[in-house]
Amino acid sequence: MKKKKLARLICISSLFQLFVAHSCLKKRGDLKKYFNIVVLTSSNIHINNYEKIHKFSNSLGYKNVINLSNQIKKLTPDYSLFLRRDLKNKFKNYEIKEILIRYKFNLFEHTIFSSFNEAKISIFEDGMGDYMKHSLLDDARKRNKLKDFLNYLYYRCLNYDHLFYFNINYSYPLRINNKFELINDCNGDLKSHHISDKSFINIKNEFLKVIKKFKTIKFRKKTILFLMHDIDEYFDPARTNKIELKKNIQYYIKARQLISKKFPNYDIVLKTHPNIRKSTLKILKKYNLNILSKNFITEMLINNKKVFCVVGFASSSLIYAKKIFKKKTISFNTNKLNFHAVDNQSRSIFDVLKRFKIDILEL
Repeated sequence: MKKKKLARLICISSLFQLFVAHSCLKKRGDLKKYFNIVVLTSSNIHINNYEKIHKFSNSLGYKNVINLSNQIKKLTPDYSLFLRRDLKNKFKNYEIKEILIRYKFNLFEHTIFSSFNEAKISIFEDGMGDYMKHSLLDDARKRNKLKDFLNYLYYRCLNYDHLFYFNINYSYPLRINNKFELINDCNGDLKSHHISDKSFINIKNEFLKVIKKFKTIKFRKKTILFLMHDIDEYFDPARTNKIELKKNIQYYIKARQLISKKFPNYDIVLKTHPNIRKSTLKILKKYNLNILSKNFITEMLINNKKVFCVVGFASSSLIYAKKIFKKKTISFNTNKLNFHAVDNQSRSIFDVLKRFKIDILEL
């Protein structure tokens, strides 16, 4: 019988996560310990986005990339039973020794953990959501504790471990191998859920070394980088609704005008989200907004000495610009905005912005 190859699954849902995960392995110094497989775990991986992630994965040395986007789109408790069998079959030639994945354990995370029960789990941060307080979330973003408990009892009776673990928000403390962070802050409910006797390992220096290896663009004068949210996010109405898209663009035009009055002698560059589709980019360019859509993660640009200030509505890169790069950062009172970027999260986002001492403007 052929011996199975020892493998590590590097589960990411964005370009940013790819660089964070790579920094984790560089910090630990065991990049070549296992056969590495990058697994794309977002429902939001359209063709343009996939090409970018695949390109950077190859440049970092990861030649094996598997896209589970279509399966994630279908993911429900019932479908997770099929997905678990499919994952075992997909990786049947490997002995999965480790799963490197984000802090946030949703249904997919519990499904893949139960598919490979012997694998150790290492976790890394994924931005603003890790620092939010659940008590400030609204409507659908809040978990229904009674419903979760009833579901837990139901799936416990059926002996579906990943489903009852999902409904009690289980954190797998005995399987957690390493916990990595970019920012030393545990005030958010998601990150604090993983506090234990095992300390978080800071990867800030490794992350900076990794992104500095990539050449970006040169800004000719002092620049304000205005970060756009993910308009092409799978559930964003602006993705398919022209009226919603136009409303989103008007928010950016109004905000840009406000920043321009405040800093009249600076270039303002609107950096699109890495996930943007070519069709959406084509529409944005009609508005003469000085759009930048190169295949870089935002942090590569923030690291540029010409970038004086970073602006955005609800971007995780705001907190990294503030805490890692020590840049001036500006956001807006998201409680008064009505668009998907802050939907059901406005109070929790506002709380994060205030805690990280990001300047808030009224729009």
